[in-house]
Order: sequence, then structure tokens, then C-alpha cells
Amino acid sequence: MGAIEVKDFFLTSPLLTLILVSGLPVGAKALNGFKEVSPAIVRFFSFVSLSVALFLTFIMRPEGVSYAFGGSLIFDEYSFIIGATLLFSFYVILVQFFEIGGAAEKFFSEHTFLLHLSFVGLLIALLANHLLLLFAALELAIMPLYFCIGINKKNEFGKEATLKLFILNSLPVVFGLLGLSFIYGATGSLVFSDILQTDAQLLLDNKLFLLGLLLFLSNFLFKSTLFPFHFWSHDVLKGSPNYVVSLVSICVKVVAVYAIVRIFNSELFSENSSVINLFQWLGVITFFVSSFFISSQKDIKSALICFSQAHSGFFALAIVTLSSTENVNVLIKVFIYTISYVVLFSAAFLFLDILERENRKSLLVDDLQGYFRNFPYQAFLWSVLILGLAGFPPLLGFWGLLHLYLGGVSEGFLWVTIWSGVLSLPLIMFAVQSILKIYLPGQCRIENGLSRKLKSTNVLLVLLCMIAFMGLFSEKISQALAAVLIIGS
Repeated sequence: MGAIEVKDFFLTSPLLTLILVSGLPVGAKALNGFKEVSPAIVRFFSFVSLSVALFLTFIMRPEGVSYAFGGSLIFDEYSFIIGATLLFSFYVILVQFFEIGGAAEKFFSEHTFLLHLSFVGLLIALLANHLLLLFAALELAIMPLYFCIGINKKNEFGKEATLKLFILNSLPVVFGLLGLSFIYGATGSLVFSDILQTDAQLLLDNKLFLLGLLLFLSNFLFKSTLFPFHFWSHDVLKGSPNYVVSLVSICVKVVAVYAIVRIFNSELFSENSSVINLFQWLGVITFFVSSFFISSQKDIKSALICFSQAHSGFFALAIVTLSSTENVNVLIKVFIYTISYVVLFSAAFLFLDILERENRKSLLVDDLQGYFRNFPYQAFLWSVLILGLAGFPPLLGFWGLLHLYLGGVSEGFLWVTIWSGVLSLPLIMFAVQSILKIYLPGQCRIENGLSRKLKSTNVLLVLLCMIAFMGLFSEKISQALAAVLIIGS
């Protein structure tokens, strides 16, 4: 662990920009006798901080692998590609949040700052090279969500969802801390690089280390909603605002998954068949549970949450695929799947949020019946989205899953790849049934469609264009990712 250098602040400038610039309205409010700052100013500083952070992410990207703050943070291909993708997703979440309509006007600046703080915690977790920092950063991302979920008094389930998240999240947090103490007791360090320098066989024969690792990973399995830690997400997210659902289902899940990937993508675990088999079975069971429950979902929000849980099974396939290889082509395939997941679910939750705000109610799946009759253009857009989520060609969801399947097969994980395809059939059937409802005759219960006056509608159209056409350019995306990985190697 070295001393802090000036370059450390340059490397972390996107994080510092996000937290400092977005915090200016909160500081101004405190200096002005706690009078609320104009929402327009808050929005301006929020988007400025995000835009500058995205710009700095590309400008300050080091060649090769770099470390900051004594080796506590690592900057590599994972942190750059996934970080840039999540910054894009966070922009969509902010657009979604700013059009709520004043659910928390009294604390608008604080609410916005807490959202940024949560996202910065996720970025730190993505960069973490120290187990304790990784653990603390992920909890930093979760804690502001208690406020974001419970602040809306109009949401009758918000308080209940907040309490459930607090109680259910406490258990894996305790297990994670206990696991950290066991890992430190077995290795004498919590730094990734130090642990990986320890003799692999010695660690794998150490029951204290294995127990500590399992306890520590339980916290990340909880955040990534892999079986058996998926149970919390439906109740908590069902009572949460849609922008929080997007943040948890997309950003928190992706960061938790790639934290696991960073731990297992090493010689220490690549030859350990028991660890790899564990994640294969977790993925298959997650598929089964999600597919079993999706047919019973009555409202659209619950159905999308089930779709997201099913993709946790796909991410389990990504974990085992990357744990056994350093092949750049396989890495690119997993990255393409991750990008497709982020784009698809950003569009899905944004589309749902706009329709629910315009109609001022939670939408049921049966409400889609006759949607084509009243809103033919929008019914087509919804069909594109649902087919993309289900993985129909030639949409982005198909190309993302195809690349993931090819990566899994190339690394010898044939059986879990086949099962993931078979168990996703109920998701496909649900998508087809939903689309049939849209085009069948009947009284449409959706009175108001997408409003062209909303900025979120324009963002949604861009996302839907990406879903429709981005997959056709997957080869170009692969080449761009390959260029990034070659420069970073």
C-alpha cells in the first residue's frame, strides 16, 4: 500500500465531480437558511456533474491497469467499460426521477444529492481493490435508497418497502462483515492482490477462508438477486418508485455481479470446480424460480421485476464463463450482453414509468388489451420492447443472449447454457401473450399514452432505436470493445 499521489485525484476525478458538483445545491441551501433551491438549478448541476464525469471517464482512462490511493482502487477494462455503461443508465434514471412531479419537493436538492451519492458508491464498489472498501461502497449505495423509497407519502407501500429493505439487507451485511474477519484471519490481508499471491491450494484447503468467502459473497448474491437471495426484491421493488427500481435492478445488480467476477476471475478459483458448479446451479435455479412465477404476475411492474430476476441467472452464466478464462473474445461477448441488459431494462422501466405517471395508476397486464386500437404507434413500440426483453431476433436482447451463449459454450458450460435457454421459454411465452393482448380487440384501459412534451419520451425513443438496430452492429461494438481491451492490456 503506497502513499497518496496527485495522479490518484486525476484518476478519481469522475467520482469527485459527481459528488461535489451535485452537492453544490445542498450547500447553497444550507447557506441560505435552508430555503429550497430552484429545481431547475438542481437539475442543471445534476446533469452537468454527470456529463463532466462521463467526459472525464474517457479522458482520464489510463493505459493498462492503474491503481489509486495506495492500491485501494483499480482502473482496468472492467471499471472503464462497465462504468461508462452505468453512467449512461444513470442519466436515464435521472431523467425518470426529475419528471416525478414533485413527490419530494421539500427535500428536492437532498433527494437528488442522495441519488448521486448512491451511484458514486456503486462506482467505488466497481473500482474497489480492497474487500473492506468493496463492502462499504456497496452499502453506501444502498443506504440512500431508504430515504428515496420512503419519502413519497403518496405511495402507500413505500414505508413498508423501506422497512423490508432495511431488515432484509441487515442479515447479509452482518454475514459479510463476519466473512471479512474470517478472510483476514486466514490471509492476513483484505487486498485482492495480496490474497491472490497466497498459495491457491493452501487457501482452498483452509476452511476458515472458504467459510469467510461464502459469508462475504452472501452480501453480493443478495444484491444480484440470485437464488436463494432473490426473495426480497419483489416485495421491496414493488413498493418502490420506478427510478429506484431501475437503479437497483440495473446498476446495483451489475456492480454486484462484476464484484463477484473480479473475485473469481483468478487462478485461485478458476480450477476450483466446486465454486464454478455452485454458480451454475444458482443460475439454473434462479431461471426456474423466475420462470415459474412470471405467469402469475398480474401487473406489469411485477412482470418486469421477474424478467430482471431471470437475467440474474444469465449473469450467473457470465460469472462462471469469466471465472475460467482470460480470453478477450469471451470477455467481449459478456460485455455485449451486459450492455444489452442495461439498455433493455432502462427502456422497460422508463416506458412503464411514463405510462403510469400519465394514467396515475399502476398498470395491470390486462390493461394492455386493445392498446393497439387506441395507440397503434405506441403499441408497436411496446411490442419491440417486450420482444427485445424476451430475446427475439433481430433485436438487441437476442444478440446479447447469443453472445453470452456462445461465450458459455466456448468455455465448456454447455449444460447450463442449454438449461438457461430451455427455462427462458416461459418468459418468451409471457411476452407473446402480452403482445397478443395488445392487438386483440377489447376496451383499452390505458387512457393516456406517451406524451411528446416529456423529455423522458424522447430518451425512451432513443433507447428503443438502440434496441431495434444496435444488435445489427454487434460486430462493430465487438471491435470497439476489443480496441479498448487491447489498449488496456
